[in-house]
Amino acid sequence: MVKQQLVRRHVGNQLAAYYSQPANIVVGQSSGVENSNLSSLLGEFHWKRVFRKLYEEREGHWLTPVELFRPHYSHIVADFCVSAASDASTTVDIVELGGGRGTNANLILAYLRAMKPELYSKLTYTLVDSSKSLHKLQRETLALGDHGD
Repeated sequence: MVKQQLVRRHVGNQLAAYYSQPANIVVGQSSGVENSNLSSLLGEFHWKRVFRKLYEEREGHWLTPVELFRPHYSHIVADFCVSAASDASTTVDIVELGGGRGTNANLILAYLRAMKPELYSKLTYTLVDSSKSLHKLQRETLALGDHGD
């Protein structure tokens, strides 16, 4: 029991220190990722080369499927939310843990607004994140998509 508490305290302190850094250190800039034409890749070797280059050019540590395969990844998640919320007369609550830059939330909300406006009007989307600097970045991203409340 004591070991678990020590490990949890140590790891928790490291995570808290990591996520208290400025957002650009944690998630970096997204430029370059959206310009990658993934359908033009010539197989696994080419993909690995492009992927390595994307990571080398980024400032931050994270490059998620949301950023790599935007907007398609988020549209698939949005379609799942639509199918899970088959009764449009009820409200729908989406909770995203560790929302990063806010890209996924912004793309899901934009997709639902365009494709399922009746669902979008009854939707609440909550981002849960431990980083104050990422909260600020998420608010900015969502404000750009006119989803910022």
